[in-house]
Amino acid sequence: MNSEENNFINLKTENIYGLTMDNVRALSEVTGIPTEKFISNSLTKKEFNKIVKKHAVELIEISPKLFSDTEKEAWVHVEDLIARSAEYSYYYAKDVIEGRFLEGEAVISKSAEYSYYYAENVIEGRFKAGEEAISQSEEFAFVYAKDVIKGRFPEGEDAISQSAEYSYHYAREVIKGRFLAGEDAISRNAKHSVLYAREVIKDRFPKGETLAPRYARNSYYYAREVIKGRFPEGEKAIATSAEYSLNYAEDVIKGRFSEGEDAICKSAFYIYCYARNAIKGRFPEGEAIISKDTKLLC
Repeated sequence: MNSEENNFINLKTENIYGLTMDNVRALSEVTGIPTEKFISNSLTKKEFNKIVKKHAVELIEISPKLFSDTEKEAWVHVEDLIARSAEYSYYYAKDVIEGRFLEGEAVISKSAEYSYYYAENVIEGRFKAGEEAISQSEEFAFVYAKDVIKGRFPEGEDAISQSAEYSYHYAREVIKGRFLAGEDAISRNAKHSVLYAREVIKDRFPKGETLAPRYARNSYYYAREVIKGRFPEGEKAIATSAEYSLNYAEDVIKGRFSEGEDAICKSAFYIYCYARNAIKGRFPEGEAIISKDTKLLC
């Protein structure tokens, strides 16, 4: 066992400051005091607290999560510095106070991210002062509604509605039904149009069908999981892909898909699968390719 490992064991079992090895390195880097001073407990708590107070700004910058491990009384003297930062105010509340830090709430309330974290992990309920900031962020408006309010957040719906991704998740996980304000954004995203139709509407989403036909994968899944039948508008895109032509023939048409056979015929593997699973018989057009593929023949 090397000396640092021995020091770490001593630190975990005997250190009076509640430090981890990472904290010791941070303190040493900022203060210039050798790590051995902290490991050996040669500083009194009063001396330690004085060092922390003197170097508070640098320590906060280098290691905001130091709060959870260092002697808590040392930080009481620097709360005015902590209260200038949303990030550090949040960590101070969560890891040191383990409750609300009223002096830091003004700065926290200006940050959508830390207002959400503060509500979720500290207050464990709504943080009214931060809701204006949260309402401007599509991501944090959604998670605030889902995790904190556990219901709709009308003030944040305008921001959410600008994003296909968060409009879809808001509809599915919060409203548990259609989110009309977000459907324009969803309709401009092929992937989320398919998901919205399948998971939310549970039927066709005509507004989103203009994009799906451009992509083989989305057209295939829209046909299989939403329409549960052929999707003529998407067959041109599907026909460009051997994989999705095979899947479309096998899972949707349940027979030959002649438009996709040119793509299928470029791969011995897909020819074999097409013959076996879709045609369920010989596929003469692909036999010349199969006959040249020694791996498949083996």
